[in-house]
Amino acid sequence: MKLEEVMEHYAERKNESSNANGLLDFIQQLYIYGTIPIQEYRTLFKEVNDLGATKPEYYYDKQVTG
Repeated sequence: MKLEEVMEHYAERKNESSNANGLLDFIQQLYIYGTIPIQEYRTLFKEVNDLGATKPEYYYDKQVTG
């Protein structure tokens, strides 16, 4: 799956334009639900990360202290 396809699916499901952080969450969901294999996830993750996607600070705090 290419990033453009992911962006189209995101827009269809969420009824909003895509943004880097939303796309990051979306591709993680696709991977978790088995829609895309790990190789595609890694490629898409890199592309979305290059667009500036980040997780909120509290996400990292929970991972370290949780």
